[in-house]
Amino acid sequence: MSEQSAVVYTVELVPAEHELHVEMALRGAAAQGTVRLEIPTWVPGDYLFAPQVRDLFNVRAWCGASNKPLEVRRDGWQGFAVGGGTGDVRIAYTAYAWGSDLSESAGVVDERCAVMLGARLLFTPAHLGACEVHYRVPDGWRAHHPSGAERLGAFAWRY
Repeated sequence: MSEQSAVVYTVELVPAEHELHVEMALRGAAAQGTVRLEIPTWVPGDYLFAPQVRDLFNVRAWCGASNKPLEVRRDGWQGFAVGGGTGDVRIAYTAYAWGSDLSESAGVVDERCAVMLGARLLFTPAHLGACEVHYRVPDGWRAHHPSGAERLGAFAWRY
């Protein structure tokens, strides 16, 4: 995790399963007390409110200082509450990313390529500043990224 970022994601693409394995690391003020996590209910260009959380599975969390599991419970239509730890909080989950018509508004992952959107990343309203996203992609894949983000490495950006 960068010294500058309070929120860092590691996103592993699993093309054969059309899934993303996501780890989210929180530190500082964003990791204190009960942490509220949310997922967007819409994405630009698709102005329908959608239950994006339906595609998240196996959400779990643990305290970065003690490595002990933290309670995770659903909180509302598009969110989760994570019981507070002491120090950093780490969250992990699986996100399904596929639409049979390839128009999935939250991103698509298949054996040849992926379209990644932030609608598969949980966020905390306690931190609305910059974050980092590090992607783990299959060997031989390349990245095309729109402007507006700072490139940190071959498959990493600060947004």
